[in-house]
Amino acid sequence: LNVGMFCWTFDIEKIMEKTSAAFNVVDMVTSQLQRVSEPLQELLLIAACLGSSFESETLFMIWNKMNVIFDENELDVYLKEAEDKNILETERDSMTRFRWTHDKVKEATMILGSRTSDDIQLQVGLLLLEIFEENVMDDSTIFVIANLLNCEKLSSLNAKKREEIAYVHLEAAKEAVACSAFKSAAKYVKNGVALLPSNAFTNNYNLALELFSVGAGVEGCIGNSDQMQYYCGEVFLHSANSLDKIRCYKSKLLWLGNSKRTKMACDLCLDILDELGICKIPRGKLLQSFEAVVALKKIKEIEPVILNDLPLMTEPTALATMSILNSLFTYAHLSGQSSLLVIASRLMYRQTMKYGLCSLSTTAITNLAILKSTMGNFGVARKLCDHAITLLPKFASKEELARTYFRSYCIVKPWTMPCMSCLKYLQAGYQAGLECGDTESASWNIIMYLRMRMLAGANLNSVIADFQTYLPQAQEFGNEHQALLMTIYLQQCLCLVGLSGNLDNPTEISGEMIPDAKEFEDELRSYESKLSLLCYGVQKSFLCTIFGDHEQGAKLALERDNDDKLLSQAYCPFTADTFRKGISLFEMARRTKKKKYTKASKKMLSYMRSWNKSGNPNVTHTLAILEAENFALSGDRERACRTYEKSITLSSLCGWLHDTALAHERYGEYLVNEINNKEKALYHFGKALDCYREWGATAKVEHMMKQNPDLQRVPSKIEISQ
Repeated sequence: LNVGMFCWTFDIEKIMEKTSAAFNVVDMVTSQLQRVSEPLQELLLIAACLGSSFESETLFMIWNKMNVIFDENELDVYLKEAEDKNILETERDSMTRFRWTHDKVKEATMILGSRTSDDIQLQVGLLLLEIFEENVMDDSTIFVIANLLNCEKLSSLNAKKREEIAYVHLEAAKEAVACSAFKSAAKYVKNGVALLPSNAFTNNYNLALELFSVGAGVEGCIGNSDQMQYYCGEVFLHSANSLDKIRCYKSKLLWLGNSKRTKMACDLCLDILDELGICKIPRGKLLQSFEAVVALKKIKEIEPVILNDLPLMTEPTALATMSILNSLFTYAHLSGQSSLLVIASRLMYRQTMKYGLCSLSTTAITNLAILKSTMGNFGVARKLCDHAITLLPKFASKEELARTYFRSYCIVKPWTMPCMSCLKYLQAGYQAGLECGDTESASWNIIMYLRMRMLAGANLNSVIADFQTYLPQAQEFGNEHQALLMTIYLQQCLCLVGLSGNLDNPTEISGEMIPDAKEFEDELRSYESKLSLLCYGVQKSFLCTIFGDHEQGAKLALERDNDDKLLSQAYCPFTADTFRKGISLFEMARRTKKKKYTKASKKMLSYMRSWNKSGNPNVTHTLAILEAENFALSGDRERACRTYEKSITLSSLCGWLHDTALAHERYGEYLVNEINNKEKALYHFGKALDCYREWGATAKVEHMMKQNPDLQRVPSKIEISQ
């Protein structure tokens, strides 16, 4: 397992070393199967039904159930014979567990004898089911039985036995979900549903409800919307009460969110809350705005308190309401419906205080923390997140860990701790989300993990490789929203390294991943979610600053001045966007002397100063660069030079490679245009080139060389003023 990439890698040579049957002897071993004794053939045929490996005790129990009289010593003799003929081998560190030397050998075994494969699988599967009715069935046994009992001949069994087998498929589906094997889980559910009678919701309501609800969840995870809708429809039609619909409602909400219909998801949340009846939210925007104002006043009064002593929330309707309120918060955030976001956050906290703690209480607290950080109360927000994290062990919920880590270490904590320190928690959130089937939270964690790595100056080629790994995964899970954001970030990286992009217009986000920039942007505008369009605008501003198109960068900065505060300032990584907008605005203010640029640039500087004052360690170096730009604008040459040099030192010490490059480049431009010290400017341009090369931004390096041919003779040393 490659922990950094969260994927499996294989060394074929090492695998071959650890198995006794090399490829060139497989055919020989397979041919020997026809010449072994008939009892051993029968034994091997049964063993083949038990999977790629099996316990000798399980094989012995099945053999006895088939009314063949022999003792365990005789079994050992047969197994020894199979080992001697390189058909089976014992697993490492076990004398009782055997495995096939090669899959081809196992496949060949299945055609031994006169009985068909379906016949023997059915018989062995039913015997295993009978055996383990009296014993605890472990995970591997559940999968073996479910895989054996999926043939057409099950239709001849009585209804009771078919329901018993359907239950095995349900348990196999649940175990598959726990292993993040969603396609396998979908197959088990489909097999289980096929075994149910047409009146299943009448005759065995609980089994039918469970199968269809699990089915809706896994089909949604793999993006099979038609099958998900079918399962949901059956549950909505036959459910006995509103609570029995909740899991299917959640699956439908996830599907709406993933297909970028976030406003529809919010409307569905409001419908479900009305149906549950504990709390109702007004529909009109005016009424929602009024209620949000009241909620904000209440939220401002909330201080971090220890909630560990609260009783556990046990009321089923209250638990379901918490779940739907959490979905409402998420989709209100994505669609830019600020009033609903505030209301949902306030109601989740109120539910916790009224009904007690549940796993979603951690999310309720982090939601409050997000709003607190938006208000500028970063210290209080951090304490709220710390408290939410301390509650996680109380519920041992991987789903909540994935959600809480994303909201804490992407949105809140980076306001008061270095971004690089957040990366390991976002990785852990990704892994936890996959393990519990919450692919939505997993995708959000990994997106921000990669984004923060890029912002912190990680090598672009490494970041591109990671995006190319995780983008297909998000697409496979049907997480269209997250896949869309990954597409934008990946195309931006490709533009920077020069592997794909518009060479004549390097600030345009287009190329391999986004063939037509205008068409892509128009498509983004048609979506209900504001976040995708906002992120696209952020990346355009990023490229404008990197490639020195400050006129376009300043224009974008003014156009995006009214970005929703809850969307832009709530995410700490967007502080980098504020910084880059400030660079272009200061440059245009200096060039044109226009008040609109001066006013806007001062506004960006004011934001950066306030964040630095509040203890944000991620803006210290970028604030220094903007302070230098401000001195340059005011004509204070001495302080401008001193502050540029300070910003270079801070950026380098913090490890922000591309910001170090930009600081060198901006200082070089100032030295050329204002100080007329070309030699010293060339030195800093050379240092900028070194940093851009190390970052992997080949397109930027070529752009700089093209813009300034004198960079071919960069001096190696220069005296820096103190």
